[in-house]
Amino acid sequence: MNFSLNLIKVLIKYFFNYQKLNFTDVCISKFRVSPFDLDINMHMNNGRYFTIMDLGRLDLLLQMGYLKRLIKLGYYPVILSESMVFQRSLQCFAAYEIHSQIVGWDKKFFYLCQKFVQNNEVVASAHVRACFKKKKQRGIIDTPTVFSIFNLNMPSTQLNELSKHNIELDHLLLPRD
Repeated sequence: MNFSLNLIKVLIKYFFNYQKLNFTDVCISKFRVSPFDLDINMHMNNGRYFTIMDLGRLDLLLQMGYLKRLIKLGYYPVILSESMVFQRSLQCFAAYEIHSQIVGWDKKFFYLCQKFVQNNEVVASAHVRACFKKKKQRGIIDTPTVFSIFNLNMPSTQLNELSKHNIELDHLLLPRD
């Protein structure tokens, strides 16, 4: 239920407070910890962070103006890996923001950084590896194709050190051919 309420909040923000973001701009989404987000230690459950990150990425696509076009063309985002570090916990009813930003890409994948911020302090930070797929089509859509959908001329590769390290970690955790 809490996810649905937060989803409605993101959609209302889009319809009433739309801010056109550029491709690598930071999207700030505001939330509050509800009693339904808590674990047995009475702070936000670690799994809930990942759910909120989904909403942050949705907000990012909406604010960049790309989601409608993607849906219309049958494309959808897929998460391949997420790594998170927790600095401190979020307590019940605490207000916080999630800052979502595309920080890099290669020929197949996009790399995002998502930070949970409370009172201008990062309380948790995540790195996400994502791609796009198309309905009724096998395989990953390459980033040049995605950039053409967005009408963007971007370099073929732009990776920061964190993205490079996460690629190595992904390969260690789950080797792929």
